[in-house]
Amino acid sequence: MPRLLYTQLMCLMAVIASLLSTAQAGPFDGLNVIEGVETSRNGRWISIGVWSGQYRARVPGFEETVTPAMGPDQGRMFLSVDCRAGPATEHFPARPAQAELAIPDHPDQIPHNWWNPMYWILELTGNHVEKVPVRLTFADVHEPGPVWHSERNTLERYRTDYSAVRKLLSVWIDGPTVLEILAKRRDMQVQVRGQVTQITAVFKAAPQLREAAQKMLRHCPKENPARR
Repeated sequence: MPRLLYTQLMCLMAVIASLLSTAQAGPFDGLNVIEGVETSRNGRWISIGVWSGQYRARVPGFEETVTPAMGPDQGRMFLSVDCRAGPATEHFPARPAQAELAIPDHPDQIPHNWWNPMYWILELTGNHVEKVPVRLTFADVHEPGPVWHSERNTLERYRTDYSAVRKLLSVWIDGPTVLEILAKRRDMQVQVRGQVTQITAVFKAAPQLREAAQKMLRHCPKENPARR
């Protein structure tokens, strides 16, 4: 094959490969360079999140208030949203946006590992997750007035952990709601209130997340996410 023809063929193949790569890239491709954003290599899965500043948490089972001063596991709360855009594949189904408020648990609350008999007792009886009814609210830190969002929800504590110990409580929240709140680019206060629960946290505005949040609102599937 003449050298010029071979060179032209290689260039054509490179252009085709580039076009195919672009066509296969997901809607979140390239957003991983933004602070607080993680994406899959193909740009179809994305997670965005913000860490709290100050917080105080009275959690079920303890009178003592949890604060960052208690240790590294109690450092900060984390608010995140993730989803997987379509098209779905055999191994990776599309998944709607789902948000989690992860709250440091009291340091004396330690899940049972698999070698502890209580692990198997709780798992087999279906009591491995403690669930507490709560009301969750989002509001502006600096402008008192109507809250941005309020809903009845459930605070979850996993009482078992097969391997690594997860010292976190979770409140699962409607993903699109949290995406719209993050897109406001405003400092916000989050409160979780229940019969034995009083949690307050402040999250600084994260304006760099607005582009990712808006793209997630457009491209994440719209069905209601199932609770994990």
